[in-house]
Amino acid sequence: MAVENHRSCGQKWPGMDAERDNVKYPENPRERFDQLATLLEDELKDLVGQKKGSLNDLTVNGSLASFEAQVKRIARWEGGRSFTGTVRLGHDELTDIYAQVNEKFRIAIALVRAGGGGYQKTDNSTFGNPTI
Repeated sequence: MAVENHRSCGQKWPGMDAERDNVKYPENPRERFDQLATLLEDELKDLVGQKKGSLNDLTVNGSLASFEAQVKRIARWEGGRSFTGTVRLGHDELTDIYAQVNEKFRIAIALVRAGGGGYQKTDNSTFGNPTI
């Protein structure tokens, strides 16, 4: 491909020419990003709260501690002890991963909010809107 053809190929990408591609810009970008962050925060509350499927629910109801204690009382059943130990380790790993996902979700929400501010500043600069 000739260099002169290569330089213009980026202009053919969808969204690069707003009028040609009918790109619509939100009226108030910061407000739109804040609305999205609020919706995500509502979902996060369910993941870290008390509802079924939350981290707390998994921690409390997914634990087989009582089953493990019962198995330990059975004499000469190493297979059962090994099994319950493996299940406990799996449960611990799963809850650790779940907690990490929730923390990354919190970070993503903060980035969405921060991105809204950056997007608003760019919008103001591009379109000459007053700073909000």
